[in-house]
Amino acid sequence: INLVAGALPTNLTQLDATSKKLYSLTDDTKTLLKNLSEDVTIYVLAAENGMDENVAKTLERYNAGNSHLTVEYKDPSKYPTFYTQYTDDTSITRGSLIVVSDKRNKVVNYNNIYEGSYDSSYNWTTTGYDAEGQITSAIQYVTSEDMPVVYQIEGHGENAISGKFLDVIEKANITTESINLLKYDAVPDDAEAIVINGPTSDFSKDDADKVIDYLAAGGKAFITSTYTDKDMTNFKSILSEYGVTLADGVVMEGDGNYYYQQPYYLLPEIKSTDLTADVTGNYVFAPSAQGLIYPESSTDGTTYTELLSTSDSAYAKADVAAMQTFDKEEGDTDGPFALGLEVEKSVDDSKTTRLIVYSCTGIFADNADEMVSGNNGKLFSAAITSLAEGSGESTTVIPVKEYSNATLTVPAIAALSGAILGMILIPLILLITG
Repeated sequence: INLVAGALPTNLTQLDATSKKLYSLTDDTKTLLKNLSEDVTIYVLAAENGMDENVAKTLERYNAGNSHLTVEYKDPSKYPTFYTQYTDDTSITRGSLIVVSDKRNKVVNYNNIYEGSYDSSYNWTTTGYDAEGQITSAIQYVTSEDMPVVYQIEGHGENAISGKFLDVIEKANITTESINLLKYDAVPDDAEAIVINGPTSDFSKDDADKVIDYLAAGGKAFITSTYTDKDMTNFKSILSEYGVTLADGVVMEGDGNYYYQQPYYLLPEIKSTDLTADVTGNYVFAPSAQGLIYPESSTDGTTYTELLSTSDSAYAKADVAAMQTFDKEEGDTDGPFALGLEVEKSVDDSKTTRLIVYSCTGIFADNADEMVSGNNGKLFSAAITSLAEGSGESTTVIPVKEYSNATLTVPAIAALSGAILGMILIPLILLITG
């Protein structure tokens, strides 16, 4: 019986009792493993008995998920140059993983498996465990037929996607390139989607027309806006092509349940949609947002799906520079407003134009994401992977799991009661029963 029990996989013999299910695989990863039809090998650059215990437990669950996936340990002491078959990166550390298929390979550096930060005393504190996110991403990368390309438009003061949001793109195995439309006659043909992230100066009419032409042919775009007092006529023309306009100024929330500390630090209502399913029932944080206005009905076949919205008490302050009070004044634009919107318009039987628009660039910044425990990141992940899935590849992004070692504090009365129960009462009951 012991021999049989010892041969059973960890997922059958050990219960994951961690509050964040650190060692358990999510349903998305289980589905990926279930559908895996080609051989994948995960080489671990460590001795089997010297591997990080957390990562080893996670790998055991992957190994048990599909017979096409195998895990092999390569101790650097015995195979010091093994990694050079797959990478020239000399910074690869002990404990790193190399995921290999017949198509390609990907290195998961051990340093990327844990997230953390230094405190004021320069002591490192681990805050996140990302083994599943990194390994699942690597498996998708080595088994995918094609890598979708997303172009970030630049040249108009746009914000570059960075931090954890850039990590989302990398984990989704999306190739990103920055382009200035001034140097192109049109958006490149291989674009799976484009990103316009909060321009602070206006597009030229020529640049705006290139984007409009791309979308009219069935293109897809992820667009955010940010408040500026500059004229943005040409940028706004891209949205107005689909009946969407931006309210002048910054949205203020009149209902205290929909903001944090200040009326422009918005906690919008999250609508129940496919793109918001991961954050429904939670909070997202949208600082200094503009309002999106769109038609209640459309005659040209355009459909609108609201993702985030204000309360009915919201209003937009038009003249932000001269604003003396947060209270609603004469001349302010009445809400409610959408803060996130999905727009779709059928081009033909095989092509549909899609826009995912958020009226706040700050929502996709690390400091805003930290305010709501990563929910903004989940919102971004759903949007960007949804746009990239047109390539025919289904993309799954597993977020970083919160990692913390909390101290269990037991009150003295509870400890005393437990001692009496375990050392006196239970033995006494057994003696009497016997």
